[in-house]
Amino acid sequence: IQRSAGAVAFEERFSVPLEPAALEEQSLRFSAFGIDEDERNVSTGVAELKLCDLDLATRPFNAWLYLQDMNKAVDTVGEILLSLSYLPTAERLTVVVVKAKNLAWTNGKVTADPFVKVYLLQDGRKISKKKTAVKRDDTNPVFNEAMIFSVPAIVLQ
Repeated sequence: IQRSAGAVAFEERFSVPLEPAALEEQSLRFSAFGIDEDERNVSTGVAELKLCDLDLATRPFNAWLYLQDMNKAVDTVGEILLSLSYLPTAERLTVVVVKAKNLAWTNGKVTADPFVKVYLLQDGRKISKKKTAVKRDDTNPVFNEAMIFSVPAIVLQ
């Protein structure tokens, strides 16, 4: 913690042991925080770095990363409300696509016929896919559709 500092230099080093195979799947997330007058942590921003994008075997990586405000989406195209639940005894993951709002279309259209695809991924590969019904000409569609995926507890980890 550095109090009342305009420019901050931490100069701290962290070491995390990783198997070489883990570099394909792992990312580092950096979260910067400040402390407000009530001594509460306030998020300044977040940056994420995929280790598979780096060639760490040949050289160290140095770069400035852009912090993103997690409360504000950049170039937002809308919002989606989801519900997730897992029933361990049945090894069942339930995804409920509740609704979306403020949808914007990148091709300049004012509206379109939205639907949602949900992919179950394992190690970056698509294992299963489900799709909601199409809601005609609606930028704030209500889906209320449950999708059930069979996911063993060991795979859920």
